[in-house]
Amino acid sequence: MAELFNDNTEARAYDLSLFEPGIESRPRRGEVLEMPKKRENTTAKHLENFFKASYAIFIAVVIVVMFFCLLMCRVRLDEIGNDISEAQSQLAIAQSDYTVLSLELKSRTSVEKLEEKSEELGMDKLQKYQIQYFSVNDGDKTEIIEPEETPDVFSQVSGFIKELLE
Repeated sequence: MAELFNDNTEARAYDLSLFEPGIESRPRRGEVLEMPKKRENTTAKHLENFFKASYAIFIAVVIVVMFFCLLMCRVRLDEIGNDISEAQSQLAIAQSDYTVLSLELKSRTSVEKLEEKSEELGMDKLQKYQIQYFSVNDGDKTEIIEPEETPDVFSQVSGFIKELLE
């Protein structure tokens, strides 16, 4: 037996305290035993953590970009709405100006105003004795004026020959 205990490797292999009667170090029924942890691959773990963090950052950037796009769209819609309301107010002002100017034009060109202005200038209403009739009826005539033709050299020669033959 001494040979058994001289060898350190065999003594380490057996836990003899489990066989002693007073100490209960054996696991009980239903008790969870912890297995020794395996050495994990830290490079793979770091790489996995990097990809998880990168994915989270990418999603956060996408959300922020979408938020700013929506914000810019809202700002542009507000600007367009302001432009429309400004144009509508200018249209209302122009319509009221048109109404005022058309009423003023009607008041200036009314018959009463024309009569008043003509009396100021010394004009009277048209009377029958002021009307004079005249007619231009000497008969219908039409006169066609033909332009004089200047004969060219060939027509002069042919005319001269015709005169000689007659």
